[in-house]
Amino acid sequence: MMGLTDPIAEGVQYNEDRGNPSAITPICDAMANATDKIQGWASIVAQTQQGQCMDASYESAVQSLVTPGAARSWTYQTCNEFSFFQTTDSTKQPFSKFVPLKYYYALCDDAFGTVSSCYCVL
Repeated sequence: MMGLTDPIAEGVQYNEDRGNPSAITPICDAMANATDKIQGWASIVAQTQQGQCMDASYESAVQSLVTPGAARSWTYQTCNEFSFFQTTDSTKQPFSKFVPLKYYYALCDDAFGTVSSCYCVL
């Protein structure tokens, strides 16, 4: 499920930096102009995936972190040093409870065999 929320998270975090396809203004425009909010969201995800199908399963998320690369190193640091996760624990977000902090506890443990002892919710 994390892959389905990434366009918003990346849009907010990076906005128009480095030609980010999921900048805040296009996301808001797509959602505001959609007659069906699910279709609006699907169009945003499809754009960021460049028309490719996306495996949004938990197993796929773990597998993407087992493979060496930028996602692995960044996530390892996040799991073991930064403890900065983009979660859906707040009630002030549109994603229900699809990606709670507990998701990241499990992801860190399954991908790296370690879980940081400094997790906290601010």
